[in-house]
Amino acid sequence: MNSDPTLGLHSLATMARLLGRSQPMRGVIEVASEGARLSLNAASVSVSRYDASDGALHTLINVGELAPSEQRWPEDEIYPVTRWPELQEVIEYGATRTDSTDDPLCDPRERELLARLDKGCSVTAAVIVDDAVWGEFYATRHVGHPTFGDRSVNYVDVLVALLGGAISRANREAHLTSEAAR
Repeated sequence: MNSDPTLGLHSLATMARLLGRSQPMRGVIEVASEGARLSLNAASVSVSRYDASDGALHTLINVGELAPSEQRWPEDEIYPVTRWPELQEVIEYGATRTDSTDDPLCDPRERELLARLDKGCSVTAAVIVDDAVWGEFYATRHVGHPTFGDRSVNYVDVLVALLGGAISRANREAHLTSEAAR
């Protein structure tokens, strides 16, 4: 029996339809975050934008059961990637990783973050847009809930590919709208 409660292909098909709609960037990340939280049976989901100029992730949205310090649309939630080697690996290589406070090999910074958020495990993935790392997708589950397994990682890998395409389209549409207004 698979203990990973992530939903399957049907939920990915639903996400593909939702993200296939033409909508502004804010709508894209909100739809992806809310849908992913439900499909992954996650406590929370966050999407952050990577800024190479300061080497940091800037959180755009947090959804779900948030810690008291978190806001849905934060203005200043920033994570310096260069001081977080495992996160830097996700960004640099476009990787997906899981962490759990139950795992003795859990990255100490991730363990500290999960404790601060009152969560037990996480899955982190790079969002690639037009062949470059655009940002990060991050989901958590509560302490005592099943950790993110292979089903979750596979789901997240497909979801971030869909999200990357939707972000690319939203960027092109915003550019075209701006050009048409000139």
